[in-house]
Amino acid sequence: MDQKIIRSRGIIGTHHSWAVTMRSLFSEFIKQGHDCYITTTNNYSNVPQSWQPYIERDYHSPDLDICYTLPRNFKSRFAKKSKRKMAIYNYETSLMPKEWAKEAVHLDLMLPSSNFSRDVFINSGVSPDQCVVVPHGINLNDFLDKRTLMLGNKKSFRFLNVSIPHYRKNINILLEAYYTAFDQDDDVCLVLKTDLNPPKSRKRYLFEADVAKQIHMIQLYYKQKGKRLPQVEIIQTKLPSLIPLYNSCDCIVSAASSEGFGLPLLEGLAADMLVVSPRCSGQLDFLNDENSILYKTTEVEATERYQYWRATKGATTFMPHKNDLAEAMLLAYHNKQKLMDKFEKGREATLEEFTWESAASKIMDLV
Repeated sequence: MDQKIIRSRGIIGTHHSWAVTMRSLFSEFIKQGHDCYITTTNNYSNVPQSWQPYIERDYHSPDLDICYTLPRNFKSRFAKKSKRKMAIYNYETSLMPKEWAKEAVHLDLMLPSSNFSRDVFINSGVSPDQCVVVPHGINLNDFLDKRTLMLGNKKSFRFLNVSIPHYRKNINILLEAYYTAFDQDDDVCLVLKTDLNPPKSRKRYLFEADVAKQIHMIQLYYKQKGKRLPQVEIIQTKLPSLIPLYNSCDCIVSAASSEGFGLPLLEGLAADMLVVSPRCSGQLDFLNDENSILYKTTEVEATERYQYWRATKGATTFMPHKNDLAEAMLLAYHNKQKLMDKFEKGREATLEEFTWESAASKIMDLV
């Protein structure tokens, strides 16, 4: 592959999923021998020290200019003379704000991470010719790390949910399903990796949920009904890697109404976990009945709480069925090894296909 000049100005530091995506892609670009020019709009935490030659420098006519950012930033994030301008972005309800589709004029290509997200863009007015799906991935070598975390619970079976504190993640529905399926006598714990200390912007952004309040109200309700509640452990600490947490749990479970891709679910497969997921949205590009437990959802009108930044009339999303989720969790709990054996072949096929190396190569084929 010929060396190309690649520029990026966007989120690169911290544990933000967009930053993880960009660091993963640029790790591959650098391995491939491309000349990279990287400038962050936040900070450089978690950026490898070996990247020093590539950061805080700019190039005005790169072969590829790429970042993961909101459509409102499409006009400002790219160099005017860039030969190919590409933006990674995903939206999680069936329609995104109409005015955002117009921002695609500043790009050569939009790179949704799933066919679900591609359909959202096209339904919102972006040309199909301008949308190319480039899935997220994993680095298989990362999962050779078999370290674990010292968790507070001693249960033999641990469910894990990794969710930002947003309404679309439906942590409340997950907790209700968990309390429906299990009680205090079961050797089980639900580990929630989330945030109980919401950002100050919560009053401004309707999509941000008060998870601590949700948990308190649900626990109070079930206790008043006489339910002896199974254990829940909450982890708020920022971790340099989620892999030791994955290694410490048995099954990753999602109750999200929709995902642009759903990277933790793919990472769960890579960490030899069972995966329980709604049968909807972006994760269906890599999850199926051959590698995971999928449960029912219903498509519904998306309220403001389930839409990002500004609501669009007519947008829809999916709501998980609480009882089906409870049954899926019981199935995982009682049949772990049998299901792991059943899913082994499908899991391996998925992990071979969805890698960061493959994602980077697909992007370079578009340059």
